[in-house]
Amino acid sequence: MDTVSKQRFEREVKILSELDHQNIVKIFYWNVGGDAPKFAPYYIMEYLGGRSLKDYMAEKFESDEKYFFDIGWAIKTIILPVCNALAQAHSSNVYHRDLKPNNHVYR
Repeated sequence: MDTVSKQRFEREVKILSELDHQNIVKIFYWNVGGDAPKFAPYYIMEYLGGRSLKDYMAEKFESDEKYFFDIGWAIKTIILPVCNALAQAHSSNVYHRDLKPNNHVYR
């Protein structure tokens, strides 16, 4: 990785570590790990137990239940929490570029 990548990593992880929302995973510590081109950046983040929304949806789809899931439940449990987290991130000029069911933990 080059110096620009190193700077981008550090800038992004600093911004993300400052986000404070119950539906955004917390970053506790990071290190850029030396000088480019042989640096090994890493960050330590909060562990979220549970399964992905994708896995939950696959299980529901394969079941014999008549409905995939109740729309009221989906709004309250999935849609509003995700929208609230995105609004918090957007207010800090952070934009999620890879929003998908694999990135949402269902507990």
